[in-house]
Amino acid sequence: MTDAEIKYINNLITGVANGDEKSLCELYKLCFKGLFSVAKNITRDRAAAEDVIQDVFVKVVRSAKSFKKKDNGYGWLCVITRNTALSYIKKNGRNTENIDECFALFDPETHPDRADERLEIRSALENLSPPERKLLYLKYYCDLTVREIADATGMKKSTAAYGILRAEEKLKEFLK
Repeated sequence: MTDAEIKYINNLITGVANGDEKSLCELYKLCFKGLFSVAKNITRDRAAAEDVIQDVFVKVVRSAKSFKKKDNGYGWLCVITRNTALSYIKKNGRNTENIDECFALFDPETHPDRADERLEIRSALENLSPPERKLLYLKYYCDLTVREIADATGMKKSTAAYGILRAEEKLKEFLK
């Protein structure tokens, strides 16, 4: 995501915090597809993902005032989505702590022509350790900054940055 897109999303979240319904509608239209994909990949169920997204936007309305405009708004939404989806799974009896169950780079339904790429990437990702896959998931799928990743994983910022770099280098080697 570009800086301009992140800034626009941040402004929409600020609008939501101020009670602007148009900002909420625009935020929903802009982010639904990506957030739904996160929720569906975690829950592995379309109906559950729809429930999660509904809960996510309720949470966004309730907590938009606590959002810090300097943060990555899309990353903030992804974290809310991930946490809501994981809570949904725990509440409904399915427990997952394996990042592999959550990780998917492409949705086969929307990109059937990329099946070979998807298999190649999946195979390369399976050669990484679970912590390395988690770091890449947070960086590329949830679009979090290194600082946000460090906070989410309980690592020091430098440790998270080094871990991401190392995982990226390994992934590049596997994809050669």
